[in-house]
Amino acid sequence: MKIRGFRIELGEIESAIQDVEGIKQCVVLAREDVENQKRLVGYIVLEKDREENELIKQCREVCKSKLPDYMQPSQIMVLENYH
Repeated sequence: MKIRGFRIELGEIESAIQDVEGIKQCVVLAREDVENQKRLVGYIVLEKDREENELIKQCREVCKSKLPDYMQPSQIMVLENYH
């Protein structure tokens, strides 16, 4: 998939986020919030009894260390469960 002229592999982003201890499931999607402007959003499901804000922070740090800027999700959201 291409976003802003860059080729993006969503699986590579998901793999980086999944490396964070405490993440049960992860999916990254390209959302089009403004016409013709896509952005990456990561959706995560946490393992039981994990601190939401701390894990989101860790996800961002891992993405910054492993991925180029254009592959980093602009938002990471926590879901109760993902099917």
